[in-house]
Amino acid sequence: MKIKYYIIVLSFLLSVISLPSHAGKIYRFLDKNGVSTLSKVLPPYAAQQGYDILDDKSYRIIERVLTLEELSKKNAEEQRIADLKEEEEKLKAEQQQRRLERIINDRSLVDRYPDDRVMIKARDTDLAFIKKQIADVKEHQEANRNKLHKLQQSAAEAELAGQTVSSGVEENLAAARNEILNDELHIERLQAEYTLTAAQYEVDLARLRELLNIPEPVEEELPLVKNTDTATE
Repeated sequence: MKIKYYIIVLSFLLSVISLPSHAGKIYRFLDKNGVSTLSKVLPPYAAQQGYDILDDKSYRIIERVLTLEELSKKNAEEQRIADLKEEEEKLKAEQQQRRLERIINDRSLVDRYPDDRVMIKARDTDLAFIKKQIADVKEHQEANRNKLHKLQQSAAEAELAGQTVSSGVEENLAAARNEILNDELHIERLQAEYTLTAAQYEVDLARLRELLNIPEPVEEELPLVKNTDTATE
C-alpha cells in the first residue's frame, strides 16, 4: 500500500519537474490508471471526465472543468434555485395584487356607502329582488306543471278510448317537461346567486364598519317571559 502511494507521489513530482517554466496553463486530471497527473496537453479522455486548470508557476487553480455528471447536478441545482426565486417573485406579485385590489375595494365601499345603514338598505333591496325572481320562476314552473298534468290526462283519456295520441300532443308533453326542467335549473341558479350575494354583503358590511370605525351592532337579548299561569285549587 505504501509502495503504491510512493509511486503516485513520485509520478506527480516527475510530472511537475518535467513541465516547462514559462507562463501558461497546466491541466491536472486523472490518467487511465486513476493517478493524478499534470500536463501541458489535455488528453481527449481526460476532457470527458473533468479536470483542473492550474497556473504553471503558482499551481493555483484557475478553473475547475466539471464532469458531465457534476455539470448536470450543478445545472439542476441552479434550475431549482431559479424556480424558487421565480415562485417567490410570483408570490410577491400576487400579494401586491391582492393589496391593490383591497385598497381599490375599500375606496369603492367608502365612496358608495357613507354609513352601514345605506349598505344594509342596498343589501335588502338586492336580496328582495332575487327573492322576487325566484318566486316568479316558481309560479311559472307551477303553471307548466298544471299544463303538463292536463296534457297527460288528455293523452290518457285518448288511450282509454282506443285513440292514438297525436304527434302534436306528444310534442306539447315534451315541451312542458322541458320547461319544468329549465325552471328548476333557473331556480337553482337564483338560489346560488342569493347565497353568494348575501355572503358578499356580509363581508363588505364588516369591512365598511371597520373602515368607518362603526362598532358591530349588539343584538339585544329578549327578556325572559315568566309563566304567570297559576294552578287553581
